[in-house]
Amino acid sequence: MSTYKEFKNTDGILITPQQASQLDDYKEIAFENNRIKSSIVYWDKEVEIIYIYIYPDEDLNTELGKLDGNLTYTIAKDLEIINGYTVWRFYEYKNGVLGSLISIDVFDSNKRRIVYKSEENPNHIRKVYYLEGKHVVNVEEELDFVYEEDDEIFFDFRDGNLTINVSHNVAEGNFTNINLFYGTYYERLPFMTPEILAYFTNPEPLVPPMQL
Repeated sequence: MSTYKEFKNTDGILITPQQASQLDDYKEIAFENNRIKSSIVYWDKEVEIIYIYIYPDEDLNTELGKLDGNLTYTIAKDLEIINGYTVWRFYEYKNGVLGSLISIDVFDSNKRRIVYKSEENPNHIRKVYYLEGKHVVNVEEELDFVYEEDDEIFFDFRDGNLTINVSHNVAEGNFTNINLFYGTYYERLPFMTPEILAYFTNPEPLVPPMQL
């Protein structure tokens, strides 16, 4: 069994263990056989949250039995791969008891979370459209730029209402009207097909039926 660890700063950038030891806030990620097994988030040099990943080919009770019953964990299990996307379900594990479902999360092939559905607040779903690296060329409008890191669009559904938050290097904005959003940004989003737009502006399905 091969094991190794990675360390990331709060921007998600890989750092060395020595660099991590000098930070107050960072993440320590452990892998077994090239699969993530745990992720510990440190805040002010203290453990803030511990994620444990349990795979379908592992025995749930055996894996839970390895944990310290005095600590609280967030357990990721019930792994599914759908349309090339990774789906995890997260549960609280506290005082040796596995609690109810906390959330359902969907990740793309770059390990970016594209969907978060709260089960504690089932009326909240967030979908994220990542823009980083996408190139826009529009001769008529004289647009020619590449989206930068952290350029993204958030689609938040709460109690049936949609709010769209645009955050990127060209322009920002908040919208509650889909047509106004797309009418404002369509020239900067030539790659957002009607199918992709429909996926992000509806709470279901959670897993994209297409490649984003």
